[in-house]
Order: sequence, then C-alpha cells, then structure tokens
Amino acid sequence: MATKYERYIRPRLKEIKLWAEQGASQEEIAEKLKVASSTFRKYRKEYPELEEAFQIGDEAAVEEVEAALFKAATGHTVTIKKQIKVKDGDGSEHIEDAYEEQYIAPNPTAITFFLKNKRPKLWNEKLTVDGEVQGGLNINFMNMQRDKNGKAAD
Repeated sequence: MATKYERYIRPRLKEIKLWAEQGASQEEIAEKLKVASSTFRKYRKEYPELEEAFQIGDEAAVEEVEAALFKAATGHTVTIKKQIKVKDGDGSEHIEDAYEEQYIAPNPTAITFFLKNKRPKLWNEKLTVDGEVQGGLNINFMNMQRDKNGKAAD
C-alpha cells in the first residue's frame, strides 16, 4: 500500500520545484499541497528527492533575486512598451506599439546592501576592537576613518 507521501507528494515534485523557483516558502508549498507545515518539513528530512526538488527551486529563486539586486545596485536599461496614437493619411487615428529604452539609475539602498554583504570588513558600520589592556585606557573615536582595507587609518 502506497504511503500518503507516495500518493500525494511524490507525483507533484515538479510543481514543488516550480513553486520554490517562484519564491514560495516552505509553508506556502505545504498549504498548496494541503499538508501541515510540520508534515512537509518531516517529508523533506525523510525523502531526499523532495529535499532536492525544494533546494533546487529555492536556489534558482535566490540566484534570480541576486541578479536583480546587482542590476539595481549598478543601474541598467529597460525597454518600455508604450501605445501611441498615430494619424493616418485620411485623418483617422489608430494605436501602435512603440518601444523606448529607459535607463534605471543605481539604487543607493541596493548598493549599500550589496557592499555590506559582499565586503563586510570594508563596508560594515560596526567597528570591532580587540585586545588586552592593563592599566588605564583612553580612546577617542572622533574623526576616525578607515583605509581601503577597512582598517582604522592613523
């Protein structure tokens, strides 16, 4: 006798992968399959094929978002479709599709997020001080700057 997994989940592995590629969470996929989130998590641990389908789809979604973040951080050009009225020789009008290139400037928030995650030592706003002190210590953080490697400059 086939298990519930074999009857209801295994036949839908391609759908599960697709949903994960589209950014669906584990909970949302469980809901689409009409199973409890805890059951879906249990099945992921028990059935490597389900785990693989979910992971492959999820990784594809992450890669797509990373590519979009990079484009947002660096700027890019998009083609926009517009509809315009065109007058005919007889004075009548009709609608035609027109395409226009538009430059999307880099997004400062995307730039900041990207740099803080890709080069945290250089771009992280936290300053870490490590060491041992004996006796008194007086530290002045005013006008402290960092060099190109993220270290405090003299």
